[in-house]
Amino acid sequence: TDLVPPSVPTNFTSSNITNTGVTLSWLFSSNPDGTLADGYKVYQGTTEIANITSTTYNVTGLTNGTLYKFFVSAYDANGNESATNGPLNVTTSNTP
Repeated sequence: TDLVPPSVPTNFTSSNITNTGVTLSWLFSSNPDGTLADGYKVYQGTTEIANITSTTYNVTGLTNGTLYKFFVSAYDANGNESATNGPLNVTTSNTP
């Protein structure tokens, strides 16, 4: 059985930072055989906030003027999860 996780997602960046949200993006990860990872998990601190197949995620419901730490990992069809990329520090804007 396959026990090797996909590569760690790279180029983990934030954009469109507002007072309550942020857009996170990263590059596709691949498995050792060259196929793409099956999906990605996004974490806010230690809490998983998304389990998706795309390489962008819009975080909403944040508090203005607050520092958040985000992480992203990739996983394959067998559930092998890569190490995380992060922390990506994001401070929401202070405007109400």
